[in-house]
Amino acid sequence: MNVVEITIYRFRLKLKRPLKINTAVLNFREGFVIRMADDSRSCGWGEVCPLIEFSRENTTQAGNELADLPSLLTGRGIPLDIESLDGGFEDWLGGFNFSASVRFGVESAVLNLMAASRRQGLHRLLDEGAAAAIAVNGLLTGTRKQVEERANAMFKKGYRAFKLKVGRMPMDEDIDRIAGVRKIIGPDALLRLDANRAWSINETLKFMDLAVKFNVDYIEEPVEGFIPLQKMVHEYHLPIGVALDESLLEISPQEVPRLPSLRAVVIKPMLLGFEQAVRYSRAATRMGITPVISSAFESSLGVLTLASMAAATTGGRTPVGLDTLDWLEDDLLEPPLRVRSGNIFLSDDQCRMQTVKTELLEEFAR
Repeated sequence: MNVVEITIYRFRLKLKRPLKINTAVLNFREGFVIRMADDSRSCGWGEVCPLIEFSRENTTQAGNELADLPSLLTGRGIPLDIESLDGGFEDWLGGFNFSASVRFGVESAVLNLMAASRRQGLHRLLDEGAAAAIAVNGLLTGTRKQVEERANAMFKKGYRAFKLKVGRMPMDEDIDRIAGVRKIIGPDALLRLDANRAWSINETLKFMDLAVKFNVDYIEEPVEGFIPLQKMVHEYHLPIGVALDESLLEISPQEVPRLPSLRAVVIKPMLLGFEQAVRYSRAATRMGITPVISSAFESSLGVLTLASMAAATTGGRTPVGLDTLDWLEDDLLEPPLRVRSGNIFLSDDQCRMQTVKTELLEEFAR
């Protein structure tokens, strides 16, 4: 299969409400879309959407890399068996030194192109036995009232897994919100917490002692960095398990540690690249650690790609962190991808990936 045409587009999607990412506040989500066609005129799409405060590259840097992409890959053959994701993309693309978001977009476009040419869903390309649906953990942010209203609405819609952002307000208020959510969702629904490195080790220990009675699955990145987290889990018996997220940007897949109390790795492929994200997932699985595929506030195009990855790599056995689409005022797929009864359902063909709203795209040149 040869790549015969590559077109780069830019998009800018308005958010329904301001999105606070650490010290930054976003009112729009902007990035790029890659359209890649082969000699049979099948086409695949990939999204490139760096996340401020998390991605090492910004949108301008990604755009500079993408401007060169057509001249680098047009006319080239796609290597055989690259969909196995065992190093083929690194062998093919590694010399170009693309940033992680560009790698994710290029790899997504190639894989979606291959799936389109074979008339199958991306998840089936990656694994013929992939799950047809994946559970989603509902994302909860805001005041206690806002969190409880959203948790109640989601529970009634069929969600049975939830992730609550903590560490942004006084600890007693966080505990009150956790108590309120647990009361609404009952004792059996999954409850995860995400602190985004908000606390010191002593603060984390205090918080865990207060939160343990609420049957928390794990807390993502509770302390201020990877080294303090390693120190904490080695020196203390933790009543609640922890998960890595930001720390994955500081280690390689081969360095995923066997740490006491490490329950999960939260994998954002937009920050890592598609193939690299799968390598993290496989490394974690081999050690009995749960991989959780998560979004970086992509459009439906990106989230559908992530859902396909999750279905193929985790078998749909664990809820994923893909509940971000309702932040968008508009979306790149028509109709937009939606979570139904707490799940994302995947199609066995590529039709869903081909419903891109081209009127929201502007052809890009440097």
